[in-house]
Amino acid sequence: MVQFIKDQPQQDINLLNSEVFGLIAYFLLFPNQNLFAVATNLRTVSLAIYSHAADLKPDVVLNSLINNFDAVSKNQWWECKCLAIIVFSKAILSYRQNQSFLRFSVYVQQKCG
Repeated sequence: MVQFIKDQPQQDINLLNSEVFGLIAYFLLFPNQNLFAVATNLRTVSLAIYSHAADLKPDVVLNSLINNFDAVSKNQWWECKCLAIIVFSKAILSYRQNQSFLRFSVYVQQKCG
């Protein structure tokens, strides 16, 4: 699969990335709707789905959850608290390994001393 993607022109790769982004956005419809559901199992499954999505597109997960950080982290159930830690840890670690973040951090270090 990797060799197949390397052989494709840049336009095909951009199309593939947009399709993957669309699938992940569709994949996150359920957790977006049920993250604050009354039923604990729906909240737990929503965070588990976010955990898997954080492996694929951490920026999408961070954008979805950053405004709800306090609400997600203050959940009373220990399963949800553990999954929230896992989701945010995966997303932040993956985002830190992103090339644009690395370039930005080097730029900030150069500007700030």
